[in-house]
Amino acid sequence: MKKLLFFLVILSLLLSCSLNKQSDEASIDNIIYSLKNSLLVIYDQEEESTKSKSYIEPFLWYRAPSMTDSLTYTVDVNVSKDSAFATIKIILPGNMNIWYMDSTNDTVKIVKEYVDTLLRYCFFKKDTVKDFHNGWRLVKITDTYFYTKNPPEVKIDSIKLYAQNIIDTIIKMDTIYYEKNRILSIPSGTYLNITLFSTDSTSRFFVHTGLRRVELSLNSQNNFSVDLRMPLIKKRYKLVIDGFTEGSLNDDSLPYSSRGLILPYIVE
Repeated sequence: MKKLLFFLVILSLLLSCSLNKQSDEASIDNIIYSLKNSLLVIYDQEEESTKSKSYIEPFLWYRAPSMTDSLTYTVDVNVSKDSAFATIKIILPGNMNIWYMDSTNDTVKIVKEYVDTLLRYCFFKKDTVKDFHNGWRLVKITDTYFYTKNPPEVKIDSIKLYAQNIIDTIIKMDTIYYEKNRILSIPSGTYLNITLFSTDSTSRFFVHTGLRRVELSLNSQNNFSVDLRMPLIKKRYKLVIDGFTEGSLNDDSLPYSSRGLILPYIVE
């Protein structure tokens, strides 16, 4: 009888631990879902007003949502005592639409299907009121990184953002956490210098924000840079910096392949 009682006690403890872990993971998933507008960030898939200018035929291109497949996301939670890490993974299918002039000056449109993967990482602590998300709160997050192939074909080492007396920072293409409420704030109309460091001289790099797109140019230091004027309307925006393999835009027989990151910011 004592052995049976001991077995039941152990079984009860194991079930309790298992249920508590599931409850923790469910609580964290609920937090992420409640903050989905700020955590589940993707780049814009719509036509942009700026035409791309280059030595090749394409004169207009943009990404659009897939007509057959929809966006999906998963959350992988790893709980360790009163801390937890979560990986948000978004699968984003789409179509790259490209227009160019052929040798007879006729306008030709080609469509390249793609599936991009977007990743964002979150850190949680269990140290608040237990009745609210079982005591869990979101503490730190990362930027959103995306790629088409893993490992990415486009090489980006780091990105520097500079505006005199406002910002001077370098962003690495790895998992760097920052406080969840930290967000870049830039005065309206400020010119932001963006420098992208890469050993990849064949890919093309762009910056997107507020339905505008500008290409970064290869400079004398063998880096890519551009001066981008921030929007005039004061609100929250996304700054998307990405690169495409040369064949993505320059060759209708080669597939789409990209890599980049998404940074939130506020124009004040």
